[in-house]
Amino acid sequence: MKEISIILKENRIKANLSLEQVSQLTKIQITYLEAIENGEISKFNDDVSYLKYYIRFYCRVIEFDFENIRNDLDKAMEIHTTTIQMKKINQNKICQNVINKRIFENNLMNHSTKKKGKQKGLLANITYPCGDSCFSLCDCLCLYANFWQK
Repeated sequence: MKEISIILKENRIKANLSLEQVSQLTKIQITYLEAIENGEISKFNDDVSYLKYYIRFYCRVIEFDFENIRNDLDKAMEIHTTTIQMKKINQNKICQNVINKRIFENNLMNHSTKKKGKQKGLLANITYPCGDSCFSLCDCLCLYANFWQK
């Protein structure tokens, strides 16, 4: 993405346009244009598909052929989205391991307290990597599902 951003910035300068002018012509916020020119693909984590459209409009305004960078952009976007997906998978595994560990610990605790005639609550007051405190298995699973949908 860095190579693409350098090419776009150089061509914008050759076209004698400021970022403000490009923003007015494309209706793209300056912060996004700056992110494009700095190669900061992470600014588009919420929806990477916008990045391609923004760059296409950007290219039209600076009179640069989008097809010259299309393949490189597709590769950069694929690498970025794969990285995001892998991070989410790893976070899911960590959270699932914490849940499994707590369930196991509580099963042991419930087993030992049943012998004494006491019953402890399942998953009482647990703090997970997401920072949420859970008070029941149901709460925990709901928080887990909501956390990873963000």
